Order: sequence, then structure tokens, then C-alpha cells
Amino acid sequence: MPHDATRADSPERWIEYARADMALAGAPLPEGARLEQLCFHAQQEAEKSLKAVLRYLGLEFPFTHSLQALIDLTTDGIVPLKEAAAAAGLTPYAVLSR
Repeated sequence: MPHDATRADSPERWIEYARADMALAGAPLPEGARLEQLCFHAQQEAEKSLKAVLRYLGLEFPFTHSLQALIDLTTDGIVPLKEAAAAAGLTPYAVLSR
């Protein structure tokens, strides 16, 4: 069944928001800002990208910021282990900068 890209929980919407966070994570650090704020957006990009994959696969996911928990829900081989380990390290930034 095709995805409805207009739905707030569609994979396309999750990717749209992930790209916005990635743009912020990749921006130069403004004077007076903290590096943790850029890391927060990097974590959010990874989280939203994983949620897009899970939605695309038709899988449900819990309310969580844990990247490892989301990675564990994906089908084997969807998320490469090396990249998953690196991304999971961003989890603390989901709440640290707030």
C-alpha cells in the first residue's frame, strides 16, 4: 500500500523534519551557542530518519529518543552496524541540551 505523504506520520514527513534538523546540525556554531545544541539537532536527525525507515517498513515504534531502541526495531541489515553504533552515541544529546 503506498504511503500518504500528506499524513503527519508519513515516512516523507519524518524525512522532511530530519533534513531540517540536519541543516541546523551542520550550521556553523553561532557566537554564544553551545556545541551541545548542534549535537541535539544531529540526534534529532538520526531519530527522525530511523522513524521514517520504521514507518516505511510499516513497523510501529514507541515514544523514545533512544536511537539504539529504534535501531533494534529495524529489519536486519537495514541499518549498518558501524553507523548504528555511531548514531546511538548521540542519544544523550536528545535531553542534555534542553
